[in-house]
Amino acid sequence: MTGMKSLAIVTAIASLALMGLMFLPASVLAGGNDRDRWDDWDHHQPKSVTYSSPTDFTTDFWMEKLQGGGPGQQGNVLFAAGKGFIFQNAVLDKVEHTTDSTTGVTTYTTTYIGGELLLNSDGPWLKHSKLIATDITATNASSFPAPGELKFSLTFSGIFDNDPDLCFSAIATYDGTPTVGQIAGIPVFQKDSVFTASITLKHCGW
Repeated sequence: MTGMKSLAIVTAIASLALMGLMFLPASVLAGGNDRDRWDDWDHHQPKSVTYSSPTDFTTDFWMEKLQGGGPGQQGNVLFAAGKGFIFQNAVLDKVEHTTDSTTGVTTYTTTYIGGELLLNSDGPWLKHSKLIATDITATNASSFPAPGELKFSLTFSGIFDNDPDLCFSAIATYDGTPTVGQIAGIPVFQKDSVFTASITLKHCGW
């Protein structure tokens, strides 16, 4: 008799669990959504969360491959990486500039196209799996305060390819002296290991 009661209890628990699963989104049941299930974030946290370095995650380095022949040239490719994120394959499309009549400082506005953003579970945004966005257009405002020095602020935003309900925006800033690599006297890349970044995730439409 005790065995029959135990079996009935187990059966009831299993039935309740199955009923609960029936109310989960189809993407969760099918495992077709690559993001962390975001249940706690959806129901118990704000609709927008910003993660910033160095508090929430660390940055490793940024690099621009000077495939166009030098800084500011079409064809250059931008890359940045850190704990749980990679931004890559952003190709320089065009550059515009303005000069401050008072300070004489020239600011360059550079547009990169075709960028890709990958977030994975090494960062604070996911417990497992990954988020991917492609065809990103990024805008970079840069200046050269002194010879060899570079200051920039890179911004971009979009929607994740594998989760169209989730939007993102990001900003990366740098102020320092990058390392410039050369081959036969021709610059082929510039890079540094120090920059700050923040990434905001939110439900699209909020």
